[in-house]
Amino acid sequence: GLMAAKKSNTYTTTISKCGNMTADTLVSSGNSDGGLGGIVGIAHNRESGAFVIQHCFNAAPLRASSSVFAGGILGKAIMADYYGFLIKECGNFAPIFSDSEDSRKGGIVGLADLRVSTNMVCDIVDCYNKGRVYVGEAPPPIFSVNPQSLIHYNESSCGGIYGEATHKTEAHRCLNLGKTTGNAFIAYENGLSTDLYNCYALDNTGDAYYKEDFDYMSMGDISIPSNLKGFDFNNVWEMADLPNGLHIGVNGKEYKNPKLRNCPFQNDELW
Repeated sequence: GLMAAKKSNTYTTTISKCGNMTADTLVSSGNSDGGLGGIVGIAHNRESGAFVIQHCFNAAPLRASSSVFAGGILGKAIMADYYGFLIKECGNFAPIFSDSEDSRKGGIVGLADLRVSTNMVCDIVDCYNKGRVYVGEAPPPIFSVNPQSLIHYNESSCGGIYGEATHKTEAHRCLNLGKTTGNAFIAYENGLSTDLYNCYALDNTGDAYYKEDFDYMSMGDISIPSNLKGFDFNNVWEMADLPNGLHIGVNGKEYKNPKLRNCPFQNDELW
């Protein structure tokens, strides 16, 4: 992505208003236990100060090799002390895929690894995923909810928002519109609970193996702001008209769908 790895030691690190708009597929190097992200590959928050990624957007397809964690915004978050991660008002538009189930993949974060049991949290706030997350070959059409081009189903390696979470993780006001071959929100949970608050997934975008505390909605329901409880449509979110050819519709009907007001790079060509 834009940054291979970043270690935060004593101060808050903030990455803001960055976009990865390449049409080329980004491929991981094959290093076991590595990270591949549209914005940041690996982030290590070691001592003090939060690690913040905000108002960032990814449109570059990601292809992860075996045992690599891949996320549309952040591939791998490692936390070794009392301060956590905040990913705020970010979006992923691109497919994220691998050839095997050994790679955990999430529309926003591949792995949130909290290595000590403290009050620190990896928190995803006001984010969305539109890209497919799957095990298979070359990227299929991003918006199609027809799974015919997917070669595997029911994996615990694919999540619409999180790929894998250990210890304490949260998501607030997040939305998954991307088809997965695993879970619509979180693929695998290892350790303490992952709490979801006012989170929604488009119908038929995945199952709910590990987490069921989010709501499925039709595209018609998602297009009505009042249905998305807690979403701030005055300052954070807005409803965007989709151009011809990239609509999500039922029986040919086009719908508005949510986008972020303060996240650049969501241009008309994508929407």
